[in-house]
Amino acid sequence: ANSEVDSVGFGGLPDVIGRMSLDACVMLSPERCGSVCAVTRHLHVADLARLVMERTSHVMLVGEGADSFADALGMPQMELLSADARQAWERWRSGATTTQQTDQGVDSGKIFSQSSSLAPSPPSPIGEKHIPHDTVGVLAIDTHGVMAGACSTSGMPFKLAGRIGDSPIPGHGIYVDPEG
Repeated sequence: ANSEVDSVGFGGLPDVIGRMSLDACVMLSPERCGSVCAVTRHLHVADLARLVMERTSHVMLVGEGADSFADALGMPQMELLSADARQAWERWRSGATTTQQTDQGVDSGKIFSQSSSLAPSPPSPIGEKHIPHDTVGVLAIDTHGVMAGACSTSGMPFKLAGRIGDSPIPGHGIYVDPEG
């Protein structure tokens, strides 16, 4: 929820059309997990993923369905795009992005160039993994020995609208197996 952190969550950078979306997964075991993807109106997506696990027979809810589920549970809605992130997106869209060096020495703001339709060109040869972004992952064991994990992200900056990474996919972004 820290708007000063531009790599994940509120404050994270939006997709190519300027829309912010969040993903999360919560897991207690391979049989007990919940996930949400492309949530656009609710900030606390790890809480929402936990509610999918606890209150439904489903594993994953996506997009409008995930947001509608949150609405039905009374979770507060909010604008997910911070003012600073909106300004960064506008600079990126106009081509005025400041240089951000990755470990490969490539200007990450120029990996995607936008056309009049705001659809990015294909990624450069270095690929998506070198675009700075982050994921929050937590593993914990309570006083009763119950192990749990959660993973949450706002995804890759300026990604194609609708792109989902591995973070919210049980067994990919997080894996908890108390028997293993």
